[in-house]
Amino acid sequence: MKEALKSLIRRYPWAWHLWTQRRARQLEDAYRRHRELYARMERRPRPLANASKPRTLGDVHTFAIIPMVSWHSWLLPDLRELGPLSHFDYPYRPWRAPDLAAWRKETNDRLLREFAQAHERRPVDWVFSYSESSHLLASTIRRIRTDFGVPCVNMCLDDKQSWDIGVVGEQRMGSSALAEAFDLWWTSARVTVDWVNAAGGHAIYLPEGCLASSFPEEELPYSIPISFVGVGYGRRVQMVRFLRKHGIPVQTFGRGWGKASEVPDAKLVEIFRTSQINLGHGGVGCSETLTNVKGRDFDVPCAGGGVYLTTFNPDLAQHFTIGQEILCWHSYDDLLEQVRWYLDRPELCREIARRARARCLREHRWLHRYQTILEHLGILAPSADRGEPRVTA
Repeated sequence: MKEALKSLIRRYPWAWHLWTQRRARQLEDAYRRHRELYARMERRPRPLANASKPRTLGDVHTFAIIPMVSWHSWLLPDLRELGPLSHFDYPYRPWRAPDLAAWRKETNDRLLREFAQAHERRPVDWVFSYSESSHLLASTIRRIRTDFGVPCVNMCLDDKQSWDIGVVGEQRMGSSALAEAFDLWWTSARVTVDWVNAAGGHAIYLPEGCLASSFPEEELPYSIPISFVGVGYGRRVQMVRFLRKHGIPVQTFGRGWGKASEVPDAKLVEIFRTSQINLGHGGVGCSETLTNVKGRDFDVPCAGGGVYLTTFNPDLAQHFTIGQEILCWHSYDDLLEQVRWYLDRPELCREIARRARARCLREHRWLHRYQTILEHLGILAPSADRGEPRVTA
């Protein structure tokens, strides 16, 4: 019923604007309440217990808790470069599912059994989780840490919008329910480092990475003037409508743009590499006021095809030189003017894209992120700085 209503509203730009404006206001109000609450609290992180004897690269045994949905398989190859990998996969379950609490308990019981078996075969050096409180119990992570003495790390890429979203069963929903249970909480927003630390955890700021092996070095000729890859929701729809209204032939790919726009993941790499301009949107949910770094912010530059043009975000500006490696916009007028300028200059687009790819291969692989985490935990000895900001307290 809800999806049918959204489809109807989407047909009318004025109605879609009002819908997204309301949703954005709800999100922004909740975000600001959390931000101001934690700004008034003590934000000292819980101390870390570092490993007594560092491992070497290639000899680290990882136990990964990652459901194989969407792009998640891209996390695994670089984990294997660290050393032996034991992977716990499970079917993804939406957080509104009626049997979620019982299913979560069964899944966590299986997780503990498989972890114990993996640890018996060869001692696990660390647990890396890309999961959420609707699937993972804090009590499960505490048992791994206390019964086996293995450090646990969770990566969350949506803390700004999923910090506290209700209760299911015995556990609250959102990052706040899990942050204290882990040794280290990897957050992709600098502001939420303080939230995690105030909640009794220990946070580190790191953005997403890229899987370099997915993007061949060979350059392809441009066949798409400008593309947007991503689900069609919120202000993204208005952004695309604005550009099309002004004669910009944006090609859209992903759910929500119509059946013809839905393409397999393997096709996305080709789209990145053959688009002269790859358009991005850094908003959080329906909000354009709030921004967050995205996986696309590293996938597209790593592809080395066309230039990447996305929303300005001060966190993202730490990882690329704006104007030299990526491009950013502040307003729709700013966006339109840049699109027109760079569409007339394909060689400049190519030059900027080459610099961005070189930066990604040098600093922004998933492997670089994992090494940073393991050095922080003392599992790997510190190496030469890779140029990425590390925000901890």
